[in-house]
Amino acid sequence: TLTQGQHTIVAVYSGDSNFAPNTSANFIQLVNSATHAITTTTVTVNTDRNTPGQLANTVYLLQRLILTAQVTSASGTPIGDVQFTDNGVLIGSAPLNNDGIGALSGVQLGVGSHSIVAIYLGNDTFGVSLSAPLVIQHSPKPR
Repeated sequence: TLTQGQHTIVAVYSGDSNFAPNTSANFIQLVNSATHAITTTTVTVNTDRNTPGQLANTVYLLQRLILTAQVTSASGTPIGDVQFTDNGVLIGSAPLNNDGIGALSGVQLGVGSHSIVAIYLGNDTFGVSLSAPLVIQHSPKPR
């Protein structure tokens, strides 16, 4: 039985004579109470500076990211904190403002594909929620 909140679940196989050991990627399971208001979380990304012709959700070397999460509910504006993960690994958190928006700036990612998820941690009134993954490509700057 899982308690209310965020839980990271990992499957670990110890291996045998035929198969090598392996560990799964992190899976995040959010559990809400029936008495908590339902929330919805979305995540967007911007850069500290844009390059002409830069594609959406593409980041170039030396650009810093600004990750923004918005948490909404039909029962009012959620308060609390939002966490940001990159491929399941926590990269930072931010408090929500009076509009239910939290931003994490100055984020730098390595070259490659990144799946960014925002996780609202909930509180006594509002339930936890997570955004759909936002896939960002971080590549060298084109010439």
